[in-house]
Amino acid sequence: MSGSSLVPVRQGSAAGPDVVVDDVGGDLLRSEQVLEPGYYWRAKATLGEHPEIEEGDALLLVDLIDFEEKLHSVQLLCHPRHGEGKYTFLIDDFIASFEPCQDADAIRAAEQQAILDRVTELQQELVSAQANPQLMLEAIKPQVDQAEKKHQYEAGQRQQRAENDRRERDRNLSKIHRRAARRSAAKGNPLALPKVAVGTNVSQLLTAGIDEGGVVQLREIADRQLVLAQAQANWLTKKTEEITGTLKELAPYAAEKAAVALARSSDALKRAERIRQGIESLDLYTGKGVDVFEVRDGPEAPTHVPLMIVQGKRYMEEELAAQADVGMSFDWRDQPQFFAELARNDALLNQVFPSERCVISMAVTRHERRYGKDMWANLINNLQNQLVFLLVRNGGKVHVVYSATPSHEAASRLFPTADELGNVFRGVDGSTITLRDVEFGERKKDFDDLALHYRRFLILLCGLDHRLRLLGEFYPPEQQINFMTADFQARYMRFYADQEAGSQIGDDLPWVSAWIKAKNTLVQSGSRVFVMNSDGAINNSPEVKRRHGLRFRERQFETAQIAQQEGARFYVTLATKDTWGHDRSEPNVKCYLEGESSGGDESWWLCLDGVSVDEIRRYLGSRRNWGMGVGYLRLFRRLEAFLAAEAEAEAPARAYLLQQATTHGGLPEHVARPALDVAVRNWRAARRGAALPGLDRLAELNEVLSLVAPEGYVPAGIESLLQRYLDACAAADPGRQPLLLTRSGSNRYVLYTTASDRDREPYPSVLSWGWVRRVVLEPTKTARHLREVSESLTWLHEALPASEAELRRYSGADDWFHKDAEPIRLRTYATIKRNLADAVVWEPVLRAGPGAGIPAEIFTTLAATCAQRQRANHTRSVLHLSLGIPVGVYGGGRKLSVVYMTARAEHVLYTYGDDAQRAAIRAQFTSRFHNARRGSEILAAPLEWALRVSEECLDGEALQVHKGEIPGVSSYQVDWMRLGISQNHKRHRGTVDRPGVKGDGKPSLDTHAHATLSLNRAFDELAGVGPLLRRRFYRQQLDRVQWDCRWEAPEKAKAKRKQILSQRYTPRTAQLSPLVWLESRNRSIAQSVFVAPLRKKES
Repeated sequence: MSGSSLVPVRQGSAAGPDVVVDDVGGDLLRSEQVLEPGYYWRAKATLGEHPEIEEGDALLLVDLIDFEEKLHSVQLLCHPRHGEGKYTFLIDDFIASFEPCQDADAIRAAEQQAILDRVTELQQELVSAQANPQLMLEAIKPQVDQAEKKHQYEAGQRQQRAENDRRERDRNLSKIHRRAARRSAAKGNPLALPKVAVGTNVSQLLTAGIDEGGVVQLREIADRQLVLAQAQANWLTKKTEEITGTLKELAPYAAEKAAVALARSSDALKRAERIRQGIESLDLYTGKGVDVFEVRDGPEAPTHVPLMIVQGKRYMEEELAAQADVGMSFDWRDQPQFFAELARNDALLNQVFPSERCVISMAVTRHERRYGKDMWANLINNLQNQLVFLLVRNGGKVHVVYSATPSHEAASRLFPTADELGNVFRGVDGSTITLRDVEFGERKKDFDDLALHYRRFLILLCGLDHRLRLLGEFYPPEQQINFMTADFQARYMRFYADQEAGSQIGDDLPWVSAWIKAKNTLVQSGSRVFVMNSDGAINNSPEVKRRHGLRFRERQFETAQIAQQEGARFYVTLATKDTWGHDRSEPNVKCYLEGESSGGDESWWLCLDGVSVDEIRRYLGSRRNWGMGVGYLRLFRRLEAFLAAEAEAEAPARAYLLQQATTHGGLPEHVARPALDVAVRNWRAARRGAALPGLDRLAELNEVLSLVAPEGYVPAGIESLLQRYLDACAAADPGRQPLLLTRSGSNRYVLYTTASDRDREPYPSVLSWGWVRRVVLEPTKTARHLREVSESLTWLHEALPASEAELRRYSGADDWFHKDAEPIRLRTYATIKRNLADAVVWEPVLRAGPGAGIPAEIFTTLAATCAQRQRANHTRSVLHLSLGIPVGVYGGGRKLSVVYMTARAEHVLYTYGDDAQRAAIRAQFTSRFHNARRGSEILAAPLEWALRVSEECLDGEALQVHKGEIPGVSSYQVDWMRLGISQNHKRHRGTVDRPGVKGDGKPSLDTHAHATLSLNRAFDELAGVGPLLRRRFYRQQLDRVQWDCRWEAPEKAKAKRKQILSQRYTPRTAQLSPLVWLESRNRSIAQSVFVAPLRKKES
């Protein structure tokens, strides 16, 4: 029987008032059988798909789900015995499986009475057992028997252990008193008859003549009484919990009573909700709660222009940032700035609106702003920033529309994407939910909620058009009544789906953040850099950050700066001014090109090597990238102006070079034009950002012309000279292989080859070698061979320097190109090895021990350094200066760590110095203290050397003095300095009042306790000759086998186990100083250098 054909017959119909007619089968149902929420239905049979629904179960009907004004499915509450939950059935399945239940109240009353009867029965059983001990004993007999067996087993184990202890004690006694033991055995040992003392008083037990056997029997009786009492307590607890659990079964029945009333009123509630939604929709049409403000006035759009509705949401700060400077703090309070710019700027008008007649949704910003520590202020202001409003354009007229009634505000776009609509009817496994699926009704509700937002938006537009004519004339007047119809929208509206996946042509641009990062990795000394006067520049200029009121001069940011190098860092020099008007210096300061500024202003500098104005313009027009922040938009707009002005100034010179390359060079224009761009970039980068020469400097301009050549072009004469050079290199050193050939901006050839063993010799064998040899070549005047102008080792980046153009790439070159930056400068890398060797100068001083004296040169240098650092300190406390002696270096892959032995610098000088040196350092050190006694106490305390591992202090010398601790980690944080101690899990920890004590009285250890190794053992582990790290590796390997293969299938687990166990331990690659490592015996001597002399002096 089809449930959708059930039609109630009205009063006075032919069928009468008490029947319902099935218009398909003609079957008659009584009127009380009509489907309505709030009534019970009985299952005709046990349902296979729902085994918890048994035959005869009465279930409450709570909801009817319609689709296109026809009944689709129903919802039933679970039976109260199963707790909360609902079942959903298609109407056909429901009619076939259920029938009306007229006696549901009686059924429910009987079910509840059955529960109460069980409670009464349990209570009676509990009372009877407490009144009759025999019943209690019968109830707990199985538990008592089980506890007895356990007790007997444990007692046997204790007796066996006691017997073993007695035998061991007897053996020991027989060894010590052999003769006495034989005499005692000859005389015999009289046995006392066991006596059982029943009393509990100690004096009574002693009076009764208790012996060892009696004590055992007393213990057995006491244990049996304990077992009996525990079993009784457990039985009572179990029965009490059963009563409580049974009473809880009544709660779902009470909840179902409330659900009956709610279900019977559900139709009225749904009707009221539909009326409320309808009234709210009418409010949108009539304009109640809708505010319209004029932004600009002008002529209306032509009548033939349809109404365009833009799908995606626009953001005010991003739209404005593409046309004008916008600060990082732009929020809802800055809306007047946007509206004022929109009123006067036609470029912004056409950017925001893609059509003359258009509607878009807009919010202030997509980013969350911080408004101090007040959470309420943060919430309110960010809600204002996310407030959505409409902008309506009609030719030159623009209006902003705010609505108090929820319509488009809750939606992320003005009309949904295909994926949004499809996801509503998509299952967890990706399948489509159709009309024949049970879940369809629930999903249809989600679809209605989604459609409500967009339906209200159209009602709002209809009201704006009918009341205010805000959209202008774009359809015949007689079609006004059809505004909400699909035919009207198809004829007079255009829906611009700018967020529909696959419907838009991509701009094939990488994300702007990745593009900026790639360009900035090309920076080198002499590169042109464009910098913004922003928080980023201030935060990366130590002098400006330190001196309040010192700021950069603005005009210098209109042109490019030249990068300079300081160690591994790059910086630009900027002029400053004193904004506070003080009579003090206004120096040129360094601004380091690194890091990011606070507040999300991440785009404050860009390396211009290889950047063209066309790329900048494409990013400025890429709305997809605008969400990355207004910082990069501000940078790119100013950069576009600079590069455009530069291109205009260079236009005559570029035209001359292009003409010469095509006319006299014989290059086609489509080849010559990109070659000219490369030539100008190479020439400029090789000359530290010099401007392109003008037509009045043809000699210099012809140098640029000599670089204009097709990609990969090598003259035939140079080709033969190059091959001859490569053959000579291979004969001299077969290990050197060619990798890459480039042409520099000075019209020389650059050859990259692999480094030889002799090249690697000055450096520690710690890092994975990644450097190559760079050789600059040029032909001799007679052009008979190539001569080497210069050579060096370099880190070959994936992107070549802007001053070079690739000509040829040899086999194997790709393995030497790197995406990551150079891990360490080679000069620093060589310094580390030299410092490890120079640290031996401390060995005589350290082995001699305290008071033996320090060589005058070392003492004078360190004392002067300490005095200078303390004098430069303007704080109220004395600086803690650390002396660091480098004793080792190790690494893995491209990560390098240096090991130092550290102590307080003045303390070291005082401890190892002679009497004169001690007097000098005491006077120098204590003079810094307000109380000289405090300084003397520090110097007189025992000296302790500490081990420290650093990845930062790599540029120092053999003796380094640092302000505070050396940056890095301490010894207890380094795995090769720790020994793990595990807890014995078979023993239990003690009670709360005696923490840290096991049940057997022995101290307890944490599960992951660690002990620090001695210096000798630690350096043995670092060098790979100690056993602890190797053992730890294989223990962890076994743990991985246990856990990683635990849930795998047998075959897969076997393969994974084999793969894990095939790995072998590989020691770290380390190099240690002779100060702590004896190479001839392959062991550490650090303990005898740093620790033993100090202990000898103390003893």
